[in-house]
Amino acid sequence: MIKLINVKISIIVLVWMLAASGGYAQSATVSWQANTESDLNGYKIYYGRSPRRYNLVMDVGNKIELKIRLPGYGLWYFAVTSYDNSLNESAYSNEVSILLADQSSYELPANFMLSQNYPNPFNPETSISFTLPNDSQITLKIFDILGREIRTLSEGLYKVGSHSIIWDGRDDLGNFVSNGIYLYQIQAGSFQQVRKMMLLR
Repeated sequence: MIKLINVKISIIVLVWMLAASGGYAQSATVSWQANTESDLNGYKIYYGRSPRRYNLVMDVGNKIELKIRLPGYGLWYFAVTSYDNSLNESAYSNEVSILLADQSSYELPANFMLSQNYPNPFNPETSISFTLPNDSQITLKIFDILGREIRTLSEGLYKVGSHSIIWDGRDDLGNFVSNGIYLYQIQAGSFQQVRKMMLLR
């Protein structure tokens, strides 16, 4: 059985690039953790303008990083699946989103900030947003109310700016967790912040 994988936005290039069509496009590099199963055949990237409603998909073979040209600024959502030699496909990874802004009008954030998740309470998923005043290696984790680690939602290098990650209410093994209060924590260098959220199924 193909396992769930975690996906992260590793680099966001906030510059215009001349596209083959003669117009311009935004570019983002998406990377994800490799699936270590022996019968792995490849990965697919799903992306679009709405959460969990992807209208674009790319089969990327065995790559674990890909530069994608995006048609313009705005909010984009990404998820990754893996598939085996029989073309059985995994469920979506955790979803990540990024707001691509025009550099000519974009003001960089002055401070680290972890925002309250939305919606809260939530069922079945919620969005966790954070801002970075500089490029940072971050870790975003979910804990239960007793402090036991439930899920490493994302870890890696994120560019300066605002980012959002969807938690689908699953643990690291892909199992749905029960109702209750959960904590989410971000660590970025010496910055650390924790907030509470409530899952109601």
